[in-house]
Amino acid sequence: MHRAAIRAYGVLDADRNVAWRSTFVVDRDGLLRWGQAGDRLMVRDGREILRVLDLVDALRRKG
Repeated sequence: MHRAAIRAYGVLDADRNVAWRSTFVVDRDGLLRWGQAGDRLMVRDGREILRVLDLVDALRRKG
Protein backbone atom coordinates (compact mmCIF):
# COMPACT_ATOMS: atom_id res chain seq x y z
CA MET A 1 0.00 0.00 0.00
CA HIS A 2 2.95 2.31 0.61
CA ARG A 3 3.28 4.75 -2.33
CA ALA A 4 0.31 3.09 -4.06
CA ALA A 5 -1.26 6.40 -5.15
CA ILE A 6 1.90 7.86 -6.64
CA ARG A 7 2.53 4.62 -8.50
CA ALA A 8 -1.08 4.52 -9.74
CA TYR A 9 -0.80 8.06 -11.09
CA GLY A 10 2.63 7.38 -12.57
CA VAL A 11 4.47 10.10 -10.68
CA LEU A 12 6.96 8.09 -8.65
CA ASP A 13 10.51 9.38 -8.90
CA ALA A 14 12.12 6.02 -8.18
CA ASP A 15 15.63 7.48 -7.96
CA ARG A 16 14.63 9.68 -5.01
CA ASN A 17 11.74 7.48 -3.79
CA VAL A 18 9.31 10.43 -3.75
CA ALA A 19 6.49 11.71 -5.92
CA TRP A 20 7.08 14.20 -8.70
CA ARG A 21 5.45 17.54 -7.96
CA SER A 22 1.96 16.95 -9.31
CA THR A 23 -1.66 18.02 -9.14
CA PHE A 24 -4.69 15.94 -10.12
CA VAL A 25 -8.38 16.81 -10.36
CA VAL A 26 -10.63 13.84 -9.71
CA ASP A 27 -14.39 14.25 -10.05
CA ARG A 28 -17.07 13.02 -7.65
CA ASP A 29 -17.30 9.74 -9.56
CA GLY A 30 -13.59 9.10 -9.10
CA LEU A 31 -12.68 9.88 -12.71
CA LEU A 32 -9.42 11.65 -13.37
CA ARG A 33 -10.36 14.86 -15.18
CA TRP A 34 -7.04 16.69 -15.32
CA GLY A 35 -3.48 16.30 -14.14
CA GLN A 36 -0.03 17.72 -14.40
CA ALA A 37 3.31 16.50 -13.19
CA GLY A 38 6.80 17.88 -13.32
CA ASP A 39 10.06 18.10 -11.48
CA ARG A 40 10.47 19.83 -8.15
CA LEU A 41 11.30 23.13 -9.86
CA MET A 42 7.93 23.24 -11.62
CA VAL A 43 5.78 26.20 -10.65
CA ARG A 44 2.07 25.52 -10.26
CA ASP A 45 -0.43 27.98 -11.67
CA GLY A 46 -3.32 28.22 -9.22
CA ARG A 47 -5.44 30.07 -11.78
CA GLU A 48 -5.21 27.12 -14.16
CA ILE A 49 -6.27 24.69 -11.42
CA LEU A 50 -9.25 26.91 -10.53
CA ARG A 51 -10.20 27.12 -14.21
CA VAL A 52 -10.19 23.33 -14.48
CA LEU A 53 -12.23 22.96 -11.28
CA ASP A 54 -14.80 25.45 -12.62
CA LEU A 55 -14.98 23.55 -15.91
CA VAL A 56 -15.44 20.19 -14.20
CA ASP A 57 -18.18 21.70 -12.03
CA ALA A 58 -19.94 23.24 -15.05
CA LEU A 59 -19.86 19.94 -16.91
CA ARG A 60 -21.26 18.15 -13.87
CA ARG A 61 -24.13 20.62 -13.56
CA LYS A 62 -24.88 20.42 -17.29
CA GLY A 63 -24.79 16.70 -17.53
